[in-house]
Amino acid sequence: MRGYAQLSRFAADGSYKPAIPEPSIIREHPDSKVLTRRIHHQNIFWKEISWRFISALVFSAFIIVTLYKFSTLGNLSLWQKRGFHVVIILLSSFVSLLLGSLLGFLGCMIRWPLLARQENNPLDVDMILGIHNPTGALRLIWHHTANGKWTFTTLAVTVFLFLNISARLSVAAFGLTFDLNEVPSIEYQIKVADWSTRDWFDLSKDSLTGAFDDNVVVEPTLSNYATFGLLTAPTNFDQKSPSSYNTTNLGGQGLDRKVEGNEITYSYFLKEYHDRETTLSKDKVIHSSARCVGRRLFDYNVYENGTIVGNIETRDGGSEYYIRFLYDLLHQFVDNEYEYLWAAPLDLAKLSDPSACAITYLYKQNNWANKTDGATYFECTTCLTSRNNERGIGADVLHGLPPGNTSYLANLLLALGPSEHYYQTDSPDSLLIRRYPSINRIEQFVNALEYEIPVDQPRADVPVYSELHSANIAARLPILAIMGAEMILPKVTRDGGPSERPFVDVILTVRWSSVIAVLLAIIVGQLLIIIIVILYCRKVLVRDNNSYLSLARLMKSAMEKVDGRSTDTGVELAEYLETKNVRMRYGTRNTDKAGVYEVDLWNDVKNSFPDGKYG
Repeated sequence: MRGYAQLSRFAADGSYKPAIPEPSIIREHPDSKVLTRRIHHQNIFWKEISWRFISALVFSAFIIVTLYKFSTLGNLSLWQKRGFHVVIILLSSFVSLLLGSLLGFLGCMIRWPLLARQENNPLDVDMILGIHNPTGALRLIWHHTANGKWTFTTLAVTVFLFLNISARLSVAAFGLTFDLNEVPSIEYQIKVADWSTRDWFDLSKDSLTGAFDDNVVVEPTLSNYATFGLLTAPTNFDQKSPSSYNTTNLGGQGLDRKVEGNEITYSYFLKEYHDRETTLSKDKVIHSSARCVGRRLFDYNVYENGTIVGNIETRDGGSEYYIRFLYDLLHQFVDNEYEYLWAAPLDLAKLSDPSACAITYLYKQNNWANKTDGATYFECTTCLTSRNNERGIGADVLHGLPPGNTSYLANLLLALGPSEHYYQTDSPDSLLIRRYPSINRIEQFVNALEYEIPVDQPRADVPVYSELHSANIAARLPILAIMGAEMILPKVTRDGGPSERPFVDVILTVRWSSVIAVLLAIIVGQLLIIIIVILYCRKVLVRDNNSYLSLARLMKSAMEKVDGRSTDTGVELAEYLETKNVRMRYGTRNTDKAGVYEVDLWNDVKNSFPDGKYG
């Protein structure tokens, strides 16, 4: 029995049982199927047309995204420019392929209404079946033109050929929406301050040429640089505003301040100059840290935290240095017209000490007529470090400075505050002293120490905020000298070579209005062609364009008229059928089975495709 999965089966006891048919393969008319044009065209749209249209739209959107991404990059490097060309060409190729696939399928569709509208000779049928390919369409147009028989078919194929080629090439219009502009420009090398110049101070590249005399310790320009830095960056310390203790980029100069306990640290990031832009170096940094201890002098006794820690009259070789220092200061420095003194011991043999730390003293006398009547002084320890807290300035921090001179430079900077007058004392160390006659002078490294001696409490503790204020003064001065000098010193290229280098910028400029217009034109053009073709084909059944077997079945009636000729070309077969007066059209006929139609390509069919059963 036809349509059954099996004819019979036997039970376990050997008795016969008829087979039960499988419903999934039973067909009332196994050689026919029901077709309706509406559902038929819906299937064609969703299975064949929609995915081609959507895919072309997606890849067109990718082109726009690519244009946007590369246009935001600014100057394109060589590999970025190559990458842009590769991506644009690749995406354009995909869009062109998808448009070609869509137009090819639509060309396959319009073959059938053209074949159905009238009877055609075999050669015209052969050429109409090939119009989905541009060369096939051109072949038909050329043949009709050469034979002087332009018809509606010729006109329709000509219009479709124009649309087919235009759609395939339309993606090239994206190339008119952008430009890769080459803009001549000049690249400026990064410049830094030249710390090898004698404008810094008198240090040659290979040896120390600076020399102390009895009056001048450091070149005056070094103090001038510090003064310039002091006027540029607001480094005053307001003990009444703890929120201002820690701050960054003071005065926009890359100077940071940090307070931890009783220690203040200034960090200065050296600058790099690129054309008109100034940036801070990421790895060239100098830190200066200081902490101070405040003591009181009253009636020859030295008080710390209210407790006597020494007496300058009964000092001896075993006394603390700050006791011996006070004695030397009061006996060597006899002037009484200055409000503040900044002093420090000096050992010329230790100027190259790599420890990069120094002790200085800030001294305020209350009554110069009686030096022991009351005074306050601060012992401050200041250290210089570079990145990773390495002691010293760092051999590669100051461009051009010989590494062998960094320790010498660090110690000179630490001694800058008191460096004005040099005194020889009985102690192993000599004495450096700078006098500050007035708080209102422009060159004022000390500023006010913000501490007045209580007359009724001569032995009172020195407040912590006063110690922080002194630490601020001691920590900032070496940094201020570096900062001021960097702004004034001549600049040289960091990596050597010329300071300017001509080059060409490649910049992608996109005309977005044109991009949108091209995209809309492609979308609208596709939709119009799809709508026109679907409307034109709405009254016929469209054959399976992907199968040669389906087409061969349709040619069965015509090929039955051909005996032999298995190696003939299409033209030869058409000429042979022409000799037999064969005419062909696409249509339907009734079969021997009632209510069943079949489609064929022959001369006895009707240009009508009713809904129903087709065999």
